[in-house]
Amino acid sequence: GTPLSKLSTKPPNNRPITVGEMVNEKVATKTETASSKHREIAEKIISNQIGAASPAVSPDGTQVAYVVTRVDYKANKYRSQIWLASTDAKQPPRPLTAGEKRDGNPSWSPDGTWLAFTSGRSEKKGETTLHVMPIGSSGEIRTIATMPDGVGSVRWSPNGKLIAFTSRTQDERYTKDDEASMSPRKIETFFTRLNGEDFVFDRPQHIYIVPSDGTAAPCNITPGTHEHSGPSWLADSSGVVTSGALHETWDEDLANDLHLVKLDGEITTLTDQRGVYYAPSVSPDGARVAFIGSDDPLTSPQNDHVGVLEIKTKKREWVSRALDRTFSPTSGAIAPIWQDDKTLIAYAEDRGTAHVVQVDATGKSAPKWLTSGRKIVKAFNAVAGGAGATIAYVASEVNQLTELFVLTKSGERRLSDLSASLVAASTPQTWEHFTVPCGSTYTGGPNEIDVWMMKPRDFDSAKKYPMLL
Repeated sequence: GTPLSKLSTKPPNNRPITVGEMVNEKVATKTETASSKHREIAEKIISNQIGAASPAVSPDGTQVAYVVTRVDYKANKYRSQIWLASTDAKQPPRPLTAGEKRDGNPSWSPDGTWLAFTSGRSEKKGETTLHVMPIGSSGEIRTIATMPDGVGSVRWSPNGKLIAFTSRTQDERYTKDDEASMSPRKIETFFTRLNGEDFVFDRPQHIYIVPSDGTAAPCNITPGTHEHSGPSWLADSSGVVTSGALHETWDEDLANDLHLVKLDGEITTLTDQRGVYYAPSVSPDGARVAFIGSDDPLTSPQNDHVGVLEIKTKKREWVSRALDRTFSPTSGAIAPIWQDDKTLIAYAEDRGTAHVVQVDATGKSAPKWLTSGRKIVKAFNAVAGGAGATIAYVASEVNQLTELFVLTKSGERRLSDLSASLVAASTPQTWEHFTVPCGSTYTGGPNEIDVWMMKPRDFDSAKKYPMLL
């Protein structure tokens, strides 16, 4: 060990130093050295993290707006910006925003001349701003809303005059600057908090509507104590379909319903408080709603499927059950997109992967995988257009960060190369896939599970290595 003579003998507060303090200083020195090495490794790995997210295809299918997020290690922050890529890849992708803050949620106007997006560029902590920027013409970015507690699920109305979005509506207690001066919370439900969100029961998520030209303040069309999510516009722009649990026993039975909400706030519940139904998507003709969910609230999202509901009769049916996979992947469920009146685009998990799937909206034929390979699709978007539909998605692999891809009738094309420098510098290891026999706990269940093993660099089969499971 280090001789005591090498340790500090300068007493704190001019008193004699103790042996315990000498030992503590020695331990602290060792810890700091080890910590420094860990910080070096962390900085090398984390500071190179970058990835694509939130693809949004332009109405004519020629461009994709998407988010590029990178780690600013020294500032201990994520920074993200909106990028634009041509689907034919004839022009390199280019940034649309500076990305000094958190820019995200790109959404195209129906005519493709404006792009809405969110940002954290407000000077006030916690505020999120909603903007629209012109695409293909000159003009300035407009700020059309500033919300105190986040903005998400940005959706243009079909007539282009309005934008719907979600935001949390804070209780009066949040107006206090000092948390110690806030009034006590009165908790009367089981469901009170969310990972990454903290308390939510006193700041429920609501649906807001704002004119796309910013001429009026946002209007909350679902006020109250209950949460709403995933707005999808009716074809005539007269309202939205949302998901939410509005019944009294919502936090006991875990059921979640679909609701038709008119712009004046009138709510019509479309389902029967028996299952979990969410991520609505109104059909082009406005007569039906596609959604994700399950009739069993206690097992969702274990094996959630795509359903279709007739708005007039409230009759619903599951249309994806011929494919025994969950349509609510780990990355998060995304509302199905109508390719035409008879076809839906969704995505599902499959044995360690996640892929884009084409679903027959009538349920008469089995779903078809549109992408393949050992990759995980994390988000997708598409424009209606029958056989000529353009589908953009972001996906990662074990040796590749999340990149942007496009799928058209001419085939699949990769549009981004964000991980090129990291891959070149680190040469990521790949994996070996194999299966292990197992007994199933229910009839018809799987008889094997998938396993992946990543071996150390310069692996020697004659040597033994520690294994991390």
